[in-house]
Amino acid sequence: MDAAAVAQEFEKLPTAETTPTGLPNYWHFSIRRVPLIPAQDLVHLVHPESRFVASAGPADILCLATPAAQADVVVPLLLRAFVQGVDRGPNGEQISNEPLSAPSRWSTNDSGLAKAVEAKLKFLGIREQLCTVHVGSAKEDGIADESWLEFLNTLAQTAGKCEGCLKPVKSFPKPLSRCAKCRSAWYCSRECQKNNWKEHKKVCGQRPKTEPYQFYNKVARTSSEAKTLAQSVNLTLPDERNPTGISYPIRRLVRAGKDTPDNMRLFFGPDWQDVDKSINEQRMLALLNPPQGSPAYVMHASDDRDAPTPSPRPASAEEEKKIQEVRDMQAAVKRRLGNRKEPTNDDIVAILTGQGENWPDKLPLYQLAINTMDQGVEVR
Repeated sequence: MDAAAVAQEFEKLPTAETTPTGLPNYWHFSIRRVPLIPAQDLVHLVHPESRFVASAGPADILCLATPAAQADVVVPLLLRAFVQGVDRGPNGEQISNEPLSAPSRWSTNDSGLAKAVEAKLKFLGIREQLCTVHVGSAKEDGIADESWLEFLNTLAQTAGKCEGCLKPVKSFPKPLSRCAKCRSAWYCSRECQKNNWKEHKKVCGQRPKTEPYQFYNKVARTSSEAKTLAQSVNLTLPDERNPTGISYPIRRLVRAGKDTPDNMRLFFGPDWQDVDKSINEQRMLALLNPPQGSPAYVMHASDDRDAPTPSPRPASAEEEKKIQEVRDMQAAVKRRLGNRKEPTNDDIVAILTGQGENWPDKLPLYQLAINTMDQGVEVR
């Protein structure tokens, strides 16, 4: 059954606001890798209130390059799970006589996937109520993680293999033992575990990455220190149901001179350095201090309206060098334009080719220079 056909069947289902036991009919889904041979992915669903789980798949999902490509696979599987009934046994048999229904609401653990799934649902004509895919709370993500580990444990005891000798679980007279540290690898004996340690230690206990966007939108507001920091820059930390981008808070911290590693960690978590590029961009803008009439000034005017007086940290030697390069490029622009504000295509070509043979490498520098110059742009 293709996506359109599954969507048609799904739309025939009534929306149930509550489950048969009276709980909210709300489901949280995520894409999970199944460590079998060959390895594939499942859409893992959990009902947070009851911790009842279901799954759809397998399919190749995580290997796909974009959230949109992943959504093309995830959405039909998600819809099919409800069309067939989420209360099914391991062999697909229905385990209750309750009528099939569509959920009243759902969420996922990834904001990019949420947007892509929303677009696919709208394209397929799914009811408006379900064309909003929420980003789950930290608690819901935790419940999903716990239920997935339980699922993997069951799977390892029925269809898994020993990580050491790679023999299937059915080859052994007793259940496999799990690595006590990471709880994600199984072994038939101490000897196999010892022999496999050289490889397994590379991943054992490895902390999963915490996406800065997710941390800022879900976790930061739970810290009193983060709240105090936010208040100091006139910023309100987001509610998990209304996530926001992270360039805005980065800009606030940078312009206030509070973009220290400790503060970045409070807002964006242990992997805050993943947003280094955005931090560096905002640092350069703050140090260049674009004048009124410049595109950069106008672009951020509304965001900066209630911000504290700018007092960025002093420029490093490397930043000083970059600032001078920008000023030199702006001088070249002014020499070419004279009293004019906006460069023509001929002006741009002349300015860039005048930078020498490596002028194509100077395009980002030119863009930064021109965006931080007064071009007579007005705030609307």
